Amino acid sequence: MYDPATSDDPGSSAGGEWRALSDEVQPEVAPCLGDEDDSLLIRELAAGLDDGACLLHRCRAPNTRGDIDHVIVASSGVWIVDAKSYWGVVERRDVGNWRTVDHRLYVNGRDQTELVENLTWQTAAVRAALDPMGLGDVPIHPVLLFIGSSGRWFSKPIEIDGVRAMWTKKLIEFAREPGPLDEVACRAVAARLATALSPKG
Repeated sequence: MYDPATSDDPGSSAGGEWRALSDEVQPEVAPCLGDEDDSLLIRELAAGLDDGACLLHRCRAPNTRGDIDHVIVASSGVWIVDAKSYWGVVERRDVGNWRTVDHRLYVNGRDQTELVENLTWQTAAVRAALDPMGLGDVPIHPVLLFIGSSGRWFSKPIEIDGVRAMWTKKLIEFAREPGPLDEVACRAVAARLATALSPKG
């Protein structure tokens, strides 16, 4: 596992746990997130993403009480992943009237738009961590990931207020798209986020 605390990489620094997928990682040292679904998700992401991508898990932003489940740093940008183990049809509904548009997220027939709103502070925390490094223009992609659902529950990924809802295979597909970050930049961004968004003991 790549350890920013001991690496000679000048872009690294001690902080939250992260690793580059190009580094060899034995399954027994994969971070334990206390949830079998999360552990499976980590393995799926590690297997599907490019070697130059980096992963962070259970990050905590300063002055907040919540965790950021997972962060992917890839050529395509920074993917903030809020993973939910929900079952049922995931859909976007317009509940506005003929004069207004009000898109809401429904899961299994229930309004779950608060899940979209919860990614607002997570996105702001990541942006705040990157701005001081002059990385404010790095693309940030907030994602609701439904690991209990699959593509058959979606006609296509759903977007509401800049947040996309999708399933794991589609996330990997999007994250693997080419973008502005090379491998060195991915490591620098991941090291910065690992320091700024350190897990709390």
